[in-house]
Amino acid sequence: MSRLLFLPLLLFFFYQPAEAQLMNRLKNKAKAGVAGVKAQPKAPEDVKKLSVEERRALYAKNENYQVVVGNLRFPAKDGRAESEVAGAAFAAKMPNANSIDLAAPLEQEDLIKFVSFPETKDWVGAGEQFYSIVEMSCFIYDQEAQKSYNPGQYQKAGRMLQMADGSWIVYVVQMQSAREFGPVEMVAAGAKTEAKAQELFKAQSSIDKAEAVEAKIRAYMAAEEAKQLEARRQAAAKVQVPKKGAMDKNSDLRALSKKYLTELCEKDGTPLLYFHLESNDWTPYMNQLTSKPFYRWCKGAFVQKNKDGSCMLHGFTLKQRYVGGKYHTEIEFGGVIQGQVPYGSYISCDNIPK
Repeated sequence: MSRLLFLPLLLFFFYQPAEAQLMNRLKNKAKAGVAGVKAQPKAPEDVKKLSVEERRALYAKNENYQVVVGNLRFPAKDGRAESEVAGAAFAAKMPNANSIDLAAPLEQEDLIKFVSFPETKDWVGAGEQFYSIVEMSCFIYDQEAQKSYNPGQYQKAGRMLQMADGSWIVYVVQMQSAREFGPVEMVAAGAKTEAKAQELFKAQSSIDKAEAVEAKIRAYMAAEEAKQLEARRQAAAKVQVPKKGAMDKNSDLRALSKKYLTELCEKDGTPLLYFHLESNDWTPYMNQLTSKPFYRWCKGAFVQKNKDGSCMLHGFTLKQRYVGGKYHTEIEFGGVIQGQVPYGSYISCDNIPK
């Protein structure tokens, strides 16, 4: 072996024990907590193996956890019965977080997901945050009915209001439109201590605060609805029924059209106000291979009265099939024309031809 190759190998074997000794000294210092040397982190506790009381004690040491009380329940899991929320939950950091992660009394879960309203800065007090709940993995327990409901079945809007100190309340409210608003129903509350959470959940002041926010939401929704109605009114005023065609003079086609359209509108609960045929003649629909017609069609326009009192313009077609070298005597209803301007548009009821 060359002396040049032997020397590095000799140095390697010579210095290895010294390096190992150095690492052992560092490890010993780390165990003793010597300044400047990072000790090995303690393995995190498995909260699933702890009792509710032990978990609460553990969470109480951590600023990121809060106690949750209220009418929320878990679905049954692993043979357990449905369990009421009575433990601690992760206090989501607003406004960046979008969920509350439940940590007790069962395993960690996504309890609530929520999103913020861009308009809410004028709806709540200083330091407060307001959110719309978009998903809940738990049940809402109805005390009066003694029954748990999936939030999707509850048919009520879920809200979350966070106070300036980080505590929060969750409630639901019936809300179908700006004119249909139900009372606030408290669902849950969260705070650093159970006493504070219970206070928030039971206090009339929490209901009053929620009602005040909902009153502002009602006003906002009413204003938005008014804007939409005005925009629709202005657009409807510009819509006109298309002109009549020569086929509108055919009394048989008019009678057949009226029959079909009346049945269609009455089925939907929207009375037929007006109709006429637009086409001047039939338009054949040809087989591209044989150049023979499949059928021929014509179109018309009609106006229906919607349940809210507005008027809407639609188009329709009549169809006559080609059978055995000639057009069949029966004329069918071809359906409502959709996706073509101006059909499917609101129209001012004043613009209906007399």
